[in-house]
Amino acid sequence: MLRQVREHDGLTQMELATRLQSTQSTIARWETGEHEMTISTLNRISEALGICVKLSFGRVGSGS
Repeated sequence: MLRQVREHDGLTQMELATRLQSTQSTIARWETGEHEMTISTLNRISEALGICVKLSFGRVGSGS
């Protein structure tokens, strides 16, 4: 889902990484599922892309 949102906004992995003060390889790992994102990371991404985490990435955490 991250890749689709990023590409919809016309951003490269490097551009998103710069906004998040991260690296391109980290963005790639999140997009492929090689690394999981923390709730804190999801919040930073949502702020950088101007989206709502709950709506864009589904519910975070466990719950019934």
